[in-house]
Formats: sequence, structure tokens, C-alpha cells
Amino acid sequence: MSYLFLGILVAIIIHTIFRKGNKDRNKIHTKQDIKLPKDIKDMNFSKEIIELLEAKTGKKADFLYVKRWFPDEERNGKVISYSMKEVKENGISARAIAGNTARKIVHSLYEKLNNKNYLVFLTNRDFDYENHPADGREVLDIAIIKGKDPYEIIKLINTNGQNCNRITNEVVINKLKEWEKFTKFRIRVVDNDYIEAEISRLPSDIDKFAKEIFSFAPDVVDQGAGTLEELKQYIKIEKYFWLWWD
Repeated sequence: MSYLFLGILVAIIIHTIFRKGNKDRNKIHTKQDIKLPKDIKDMNFSKEIIELLEAKTGKKADFLYVKRWFPDEERNGKVISYSMKEVKENGISARAIAGNTARKIVHSLYEKLNNKNYLVFLTNRDFDYENHPADGREVLDIAIIKGKDPYEIIKLINTNGQNCNRITNEVVINKLKEWEKFTKFRIRVVDNDYIEAEISRLPSDIDKFAKEIFSFAPDVVDQGAGTLEELKQYIKIEKYFWLWWD
């Protein structure tokens, strides 16, 4: 991992710690957990896939948990506060894997699982200050769902920027599909307001691509890369890009 990436990651961590919650939560879900069996082994998932996840991570496979916003308190018929809760979805996961390790595992599993009609990705990105107070080590869940279309992951997680730019989940997906016309990438991390993608073919015009990312998700620069030039270097050197709506 380069110093450029580490610098950007530190900036995101610092902002994540000190940011204030935005009460204008338009990405609300009111549904509760979908009906799932009590035991992960009773799900309609290949035993081979479950055992593979456990072998790669050294952890017992769990259900896939997705973070959703729910109305918390109303006043005069208007919601004034919200709380985030985890709900089960139709998938499996290995929870709280160290960032670098999680990324390597997903990279190694992607083709194999895709050929079997499964999608693997990272979610529930967080920073473990309890066990790593000095640096807040990044941790992520490795998740697997059934399917072939990676945009189904973004639909499931409901990634959007509605709390700052009124960008809906559909708009996010359409923008990524638009970019796929001139660059190639694989979705790696998907959260409610955050996406990371690994670039397999760089766009011919990196300057234009970086400007489009900044226009679509300003927090990528304003609270992450710091400058448009740093974002360009990150795309070119690391062959990654990310979207973030804080």
C-alpha cells in the first residue's frame, strides 16, 4: 500500500471520527429483517462456498448484515431524528476482517465465485480503535450474495448520496455504467454512502475522469484526497477510485 493511499485513508479516518451526523436522512428504510433461517447452514447457499469463506478468513460464516437508517423520533408529524440499525439480508459474511487482508481475499475469490454465480465484496467499513487505539485499524466484512451483476450489490446496500447531494441509488448505478463506457473497473467496497472500485483499464483522459468523480461526489476531494491533483495521482498510481457522500 503506497504512502499516497495511506495519507488519504488517514484523512478519511480523522473526518469520520469528528464529523457530525446529518439529520436530513432521506435514505430511510422501514422494513425489518427479511425472513431467514436461524442457522447459516440452512440457507440456500452452496456448502462449498460457505466452507471456502471460512477457510479463507479463519472465521465462522455469519449472515450478511446491512446498515439501514430508521426513523427514531417524530415531532408534529415530522421525523426529527434517525438511528442506524443492522438488518439481515440474503447473503453470508465473515465479519471485521483487517482491511489489507480483506482486500486480498476478495481479490483472490472474485473470479472463482463469479463463475459459480456468486458475488463477493466488502462492506461495513469501520475503524477498530478498541483493539488498535494508536491507528484505528481499518476493518471490513467480506460478503457473498448470489448473482452475476455487480450492480445488484449496490442496489442491495442502497448506496446513495441523498443526505448531501440528493443522489439516489439509481443515479449512482447509472453514473457507474456511464463510466464503464471508457474505463473498466470492479466494485470492491460498497456501503450506504461509500464505494471503492479497482480499475483494470485506466481511462484515456484521467483528468476528465477525476473531474467527473469530484463533480459527482465532492467529498472524495474535500474530505479525502485534498486536491484534484492528488485524486488524479491516486487513480493513475493505485488504479483505484472511490465515491463518498458524507
